[in-house]
Amino acid sequence: MKLRGSLAALLCAIAALPAMAAETWYEVELIIVAQRKPDAGSEIWPVKALPPVTQEASLAIPGPGQAGVSGKIAPLPPENLRLQAEAQRIATDNNYELLLHTGWRQPGLPREQSLPVRIQAVEAVPADGMGDATDAEAAPRLDGTVRLILARYLHLEADLRYRDAAPANDAGLFDGFGAQAAEAPVYRLNESRRMRSREVHYLDHPMFGIIATVTPYELPAAAAAPKPAAPIAVPAPGTGTGTSGTIKRN
Repeated sequence: MKLRGSLAALLCAIAALPAMAAETWYEVELIIVAQRKPDAGSEIWPVKALPPVTQEASLAIPGPGQAGVSGKIAPLPPENLRLQAEAQRIATDNNYELLLHTGWRQPGLPREQSLPVRIQAVEAVPADGMGDATDAEAAPRLDGTVRLILARYLHLEADLRYRDAAPANDAGLFDGFGAQAAEAPVYRLNESRRMRSREVHYLDHPMFGIIATVTPYELPAAAAAPKPAAPIAVPAPGTGTGTSGTIKRN
């Protein structure tokens, strides 16, 4: 009897607890930019072509008019992007190439639940750096994933590969011995950065980089309101079946 009464009291206390706090949502915005004239004194080593990022490994940012993946990823409308002025300055600077300017909303989740968002530049070049960009072997200029992780601190992890459109050596289509130039080099940026919300952060690479900002976002009241809890059934005192008696949340 005491055990059954204690169980009922415990469930009553649980029922009285406030609903769990709603997920914390953020707006993530990225500008990805390539160096047109990288520092010749830097040691810049291209990587071997990496396996393509499969769609199953990440969540693509939905296009306009499309719903978010499982309601968790929603693209930012262009008018909501905060780095428009910075993107415009980059686009008109001969030293840089604007590869991508994008943004989305998502919840902040721990690492084991975090959402890898697929990042891919629309423009493509042939895998060998030559010929028609519509060739069957064309490869994206930019491909990879970005992951927002909410733990003790907020972190942004990027794993991107950038394919340089320029010839692989100074000889253009052929090297000094008449041999055909190697395929367009691929460079990888694999970096994690602790983020402070509302601040602009940089993830750097000698060939390309990311300008990123993460801003807390408050869901509309209707979307953030918790669903009513279902009644919790407990055994009624004095019965052994455990099938009668209910305790409902107030």
